[in-house]
Amino acid sequence: MDHCEAALGTWGYGPFDSDYAEDFLEDLAGVDDIVGRLREVMSRVADAPGPVDSIEGDDAVVAAALTAVRSGGMVVDSETAGDLVDLVFLCSEDLRSLAARTFDKLLNPVENEWYGLWALSNGIDQVAAEFEPYRQALSER
Repeated sequence: MDHCEAALGTWGYGPFDSDYAEDFLEDLAGVDDIVGRLREVMSRVADAPGPVDSIEGDDAVVAAALTAVRSGGMVVDSETAGDLVDLVFLCSEDLRSLAARTFDKLLNPVENEWYGLWALSNGIDQVAAEFEPYRQALSER
């Protein structure tokens, strides 16, 4: 059984392929300081000295992917693009760097409940493959 079958509300391996992602984006649309919220969410994972919590990991994935999309060079499907249309902000170099560190931390198995759940469900390789274009978009500039 893979993660998409095991996790309720998850239909794919990409960062926007879950109910969690849709909820996070919906909540983010109501925030005055989008960049501040993205920093907060990604810092909890990228800069955390201890284990990565699965729920914080889910939010951080979306924040990092959104940063990659808004950095330019990243094309998403039309449905995802529709979900992101109102979430416009400038991506500074330090925000891009934080997003890259977030992806690095999420894909590191050490002290990482988020990674462990994907690995347990045999989905981590697919997740890593789905994340690669986002990681590339963050490194191109």
